[in-house]
Amino acid sequence: MDERHGEGTCVAEADARDAAELVVSELMANAVLHVARDAVRVTVTLLGDSRVRVAVADRSRVCPAPCAAGSDQESGRGLEIVEALSGGQWGVDSLPWGKRVWATLGPLKGGPGE
Repeated sequence: MDERHGEGTCVAEADARDAAELVVSELMANAVLHVARDAVRVTVTLLGDSRVRVAVADRSRVCPAPCAAGSDQESGRGLEIVEALSGGQWGVDSLPWGKRVWATLGPLKGGPGE
């Protein structure tokens, strides 16, 4: 086992943690940037199949949409990053008071070589 991130932590676990941190960061940035509210909720749910679902809920009902960021723009790539890290396993749930944007991270079932 490669323990580059410390005793007892394998590379796959460390990579998954890094991916989860980056996805939460991107979803939080979207919520803070585009929602004129001060309440944002982050949840992390461990799924039973070695995957984790991270979610950011806010009080806006406006759904996020990917945009085409130019090479000279400093922002506009967050959902592309979420898409790439989640293998396309992300979405938006409408809530009575706003929305929840979520992404599922971890081993993909039926991927290449499986």
